Amino acid sequence: MLWLLFTQLFTFLLDAQTMRAVPDQDKDLQILLLRPQVRILQSTVRCSPRISRSEKIFLAVLTARLKRVTASTYQQLRTCC
Repeated sequence: MLWLLFTQLFTFLLDAQTMRAVPDQDKDLQILLLRPQVRILQSTVRCSPRISRSEKIFLAVLTARLKRVTASTYQQLRTCC
Protein backbone atom coordinates (compact mmCIF):
# COMPACT_ATOMS: atom_id res chain seq x y z
CA MET A 1 0.00 0.00 0.00
CA LEU A 2 2.77 2.42 0.93
CA TRP A 3 4.70 1.55 -2.22
CA LEU A 4 1.64 2.20 -4.36
CA LEU A 5 1.11 5.57 -2.72
CA PHE A 6 4.77 6.46 -3.26
CA THR A 7 4.65 5.51 -6.94
CA GLN A 8 1.46 7.53 -7.46
CA LEU A 9 3.00 10.54 -5.77
CA PHE A 10 6.15 10.18 -7.87
CA THR A 11 4.22 9.91 -11.13
CA PHE A 12 2.07 12.87 -10.14
CA LEU A 13 5.14 15.00 -9.44
CA LEU A 14 6.70 13.84 -12.70
CA ASP A 15 3.52 14.74 -14.58
CA ALA A 16 3.37 18.11 -12.86
CA GLN A 17 6.99 18.81 -13.77
CA THR A 18 6.47 18.01 -17.44
CA MET A 19 3.36 20.20 -17.58
CA ARG A 20 5.19 23.29 -16.31
CA ALA A 21 6.08 24.30 -19.85
CA VAL A 22 2.40 24.62 -20.83
CA PRO A 23 1.06 28.01 -19.67
CA ASP A 24 -2.66 27.26 -19.63
CA GLN A 25 -3.69 26.26 -16.09
CA ASP A 26 -6.99 24.65 -17.07
CA LYS A 27 -5.25 22.50 -19.65
CA ASP A 28 -2.63 21.42 -17.12
CA LEU A 29 -5.23 20.38 -14.62
CA GLN A 30 -7.25 18.45 -17.17
CA ILE A 31 -4.19 16.56 -18.34
CA LEU A 32 -3.15 15.78 -14.76
CA LEU A 33 -6.62 14.43 -14.16
CA LEU A 34 -6.72 12.32 -17.32
CA ARG A 35 -3.27 10.70 -17.07
CA PRO A 36 -4.05 8.62 -13.95
CA GLN A 37 -7.35 7.60 -15.50
CA VAL A 38 -5.55 6.36 -18.61
CA ARG A 39 -3.05 4.43 -16.45
CA ILE A 40 -5.90 2.81 -14.53
CA LEU A 41 -7.69 1.81 -17.72
CA GLN A 42 -4.51 0.46 -19.29
CA SER A 43 -3.78 -1.67 -16.24
CA THR A 44 -7.29 -3.16 -16.25
CA VAL A 45 -7.85 -3.92 -19.91
CA ARG A 46 -8.90 -7.53 -19.41
CA CYS A 47 -10.90 -7.23 -16.20
CA SER A 48 -13.09 -4.69 -14.52
CA PRO A 49 -11.23 -1.69 -13.10
CA ARG A 50 -10.05 -2.08 -9.51
CA ILE A 51 -9.14 1.32 -8.22
CA SER A 52 -7.33 1.64 -4.91
CA ARG A 53 -8.46 4.01 -2.21
CA SER A 54 -5.46 6.28 -2.76
CA GLU A 55 -6.23 6.48 -6.49
CA LYS A 56 -9.84 7.38 -5.70
CA ILE A 57 -8.74 10.11 -3.30
CA PHE A 58 -6.22 11.47 -5.79
CA LEU A 59 -8.81 11.62 -8.58
CA ALA A 60 -11.42 13.15 -6.27
CA VAL A 61 -9.06 15.95 -5.24
CA LEU A 62 -8.11 16.73 -8.83
CA THR A 63 -11.74 16.60 -9.93
CA ALA A 64 -12.76 19.04 -7.19
CA ARG A 65 -9.95 21.38 -8.23
CA LEU A 66 -10.97 21.11 -11.89
CA LYS A 67 -14.57 21.89 -10.99
CA ARG A 68 -13.51 24.97 -9.03
CA VAL A 69 -11.24 26.23 -11.83
CA THR A 70 -13.74 25.65 -14.62
CA ALA A 71 -16.64 27.18 -12.67
CA SER A 72 -15.11 30.63 -12.97
CA THR A 73 -14.48 30.06 -16.68
CA TYR A 74 -18.09 28.96 -17.12
CA GLN A 75 -19.32 32.11 -15.38
CA GLN A 76 -17.11 34.28 -17.61
CA LEU A 77 -18.46 32.59 -20.74
CA ARG A 78 -21.99 32.94 -19.52
CA THR A 79 -21.68 36.68 -18.97
CA CYS A 80 -20.02 37.31 -22.33
CA CYS A 81 -22.49 35.36 -24.50
